[in-house]
Amino acid sequence: MKKISDTEKKVVIKQDTVCPGVPWWKCRCRKGFSLVELMTVLAIITILSAIAFPGLMKWVPNYRLKAAAQQLFADMQKAKMTAVKNNRKVTFNFTTACPGGSYVFKDPGGTVVTSGTMSQGVCLSSSTFTNDASGFSPTGIAAGAFGKVTLKHNKVTRTYQISQSIAGGIAVK
Repeated sequence: MKKISDTEKKVVIKQDTVCPGVPWWKCRCRKGFSLVELMTVLAIITILSAIAFPGLMKWVPNYRLKAAAQQLFADMQKAKMTAVKNNRKVTFNFTTACPGGSYVFKDPGGTVVTSGTMSQGVCLSSSTFTNDASGFSPTGIAAGAFGKVTLKHNKVTRTYQISQSIAGGIAVK
């Protein structure tokens, strides 16, 4: 009589727990999914995607607008830090346009500190800065006019305002 090893015993025990007393190749109670179950799940996922897609398309313009406002805020912070770090005035100019618009931050030598253009559908719609320009002094306070710039998107009603106070503070509203 052949002696059964420990690994063979484990295989036999595992097979017996799935289909007791039936060889593995004849066992009908294998684990897995049937084709009908997979097709049902696929149909449910397709239906839910079709329902969610229009909502996602409304979300994209809001995301682009918020990203543009955050980028302008970050660039204004960078310009302020550059003015303090280099102990030189940094000026900025806005070009308002809808759709579009751009901005540029320069030091007195004309070197561009940072610049940007609005992404698809985003507008630099208005600016309350005198001649759409201002800047930061070497101490970080507003150099020249203080005011705010408004960003909007063609497809949503929400707007963001990035403002510069006389003390040089920058805020997004």
